[in-house]
Amino acid sequence: MPKLLKKQIALLLLPSLLLLFFITVFPIIFSYYVSLTQFLVFEFKVSKFVGVLNYVNTLTSHRFWNSLVFTGIFSVISVSIEFILGLSLALLFNRELRGIGILRTLMLIPMVIAPIVVSMLWKYMLHENVGIVNYVLRSIGISAPSWFSTKPYALISSILIDVWEWTPFMFLVLLAGLQSLPREPFEASLIDGASKTQIFVYITLPLMRPIIFIAVLLMLMRAVTVFDILYVTTKGGPGIYTESITYYIFNMAIKQGDVGTGCAASIITLFIVFGIFSLYLRYRPKV
Repeated sequence: MPKLLKKQIALLLLPSLLLLFFITVFPIIFSYYVSLTQFLVFEFKVSKFVGVLNYVNTLTSHRFWNSLVFTGIFSVISVSIEFILGLSLALLFNRELRGIGILRTLMLIPMVIAPIVVSMLWKYMLHENVGIVNYVLRSIGISAPSWFSTKPYALISSILIDVWEWTPFMFLVLLAGLQSLPREPFEASLIDGASKTQIFVYITLPLMRPIIFIAVLLMLMRAVTVFDILYVTTKGGPGIYTESITYYIFNMAIKQGDVGTGCAASIITLFIVFGIFSLYLRYRPKV
């Protein structure tokens, strides 16, 4: 390739690379700098340099570790349920029937609604006094719980909302994966007399492993950043029971104005999540 053409390509890519730098790399560098200082959020300036004090305070904070544990529990449970439901629905809808396209489209409605709207919808449905869910429970003689203010219902309701909203995404990815599988192994297994269970266990799942891996990875990356559901419904309560790591950072940096500690928590979380996902990627299935 001529040098002139290479320079022209570089010049064309430069605006995009600069934009990418300022919206990804620069915020991380600036966050690391702020994490080493006492930052005045309302005046947007550094008060003094404190070194690793913010990191020490974060790592010795029970509240920080509680938020990490909650985030891990929330992510694993919600993504596991979403995977089971998504795969079940994908298997159910992976057939040619009249009107199946309309049903598939309707399945995606929760995913395309704004997360804040979804959270508000469920907040009213699960309201302790006027919510339709508690009304139905009381009408059949079951004691209606306080979904957002008592343990363990605050966790259960958060997972329920997340599963309702994001199962369609898992369904969509896994359905696309099922429809992309080669038909020859399935036809051969049917000729050999294999049962549906044997076909699913020994053919479908092995062929779907790379797609399942990607779907679960994407959903885990989204789940560890959960904020909107908790902000609208539980406010991290009762106490700090449902305070996720993003909600903890929000509380420290925005509500309490301790931006340095909030940035330190962000950097620590970044390394922890990076390490976990690196292990996950290391054992990914080979295509």
